Amino acid sequence: MEEELHLLADDRRARFDAVAVAYDRHRPRYPEAMFDMLAERAGLGPGSRVVEVGSGPGIATEGLVRRGASVVCIEPGASLAALAAAKFADHPRVEVVVSRFEDWDGPAASADLVLAATSWHWVEPTAGWAKAAEVLAPGGSLALVWTVLVGYDPPWLGRRLAQLAAGIHPSALGSAEIDFGQWGARMEDSGLFGPVATWRIPFERTLDAESFAATQSTYGSVLALAPEERDALTEATRALVEDECGGRACKREEALVFLAPRRPGR
Repeated sequence: MEEELHLLADDRRARFDAVAVAYDRHRPRYPEAMFDMLAERAGLGPGSRVVEVGSGPGIATEGLVRRGASVVCIEPGASLAALAAAKFADHPRVEVVVSRFEDWDGPAASADLVLAATSWHWVEPTAGWAKAAEVLAPGGSLALVWTVLVGYDPPWLGRRLAQLAAGIHPSALGSAEIDFGQWGARMEDSGLFGPVATWRIPFERTLDAESFAATQSTYGSVLALAPEERDALTEATRALVEDECGGRACKREEALVFLAPRRPGR
């Protein structure tokens, strides 16, 4: 279950770190409408202070920097963190720290916003809620974001991809079946944040066969396969998009956002 994925965090960290460059190149960028919403509802903007949890190579950080925020990126993978540090080397308001968020010894009440973009499921929940509440200043908010697959164009592609994956390994598309929609309730149940507001912000990407297959190869369930299984799935996916989709396919996705203020006195 998604609330137990943090138990795999150490193993998956090494796997993500090994494909850091591909991760940065092929993972989707977050829609500008998401940052618009954070600006309107959480005060994201020039001078705002953001702690980003599991920042990876700085994909969400790009949008935060465009809005003029100061960002402390907390990333446990050394290679991913190095990419982010290089990307923002000329931005003095960006600091990259190699650490698990739960272990980070950051200053209390130092952030206006704590943002976890497609990363909170790797954080140990109890320690994570407490750490987020600790580093938020009064009036600050916690935002949890995931990119969620909605469908494909052509619409039959999802079924064909599932058939390919099932023929290689039953868990090859594991994360595609996770219901991240439960995290809003878990945030409120922590007693530290609320009320929780939820947004679903649609976006889509049209990818050629190589990029489509390369994107798939950066997801945790695929990285967990044996190398020969991973290579077989990647090549079968590339061939499917090339041969049956005319060389291009569209992924329809949405940014699922949960936003809640820190409860007073917590």
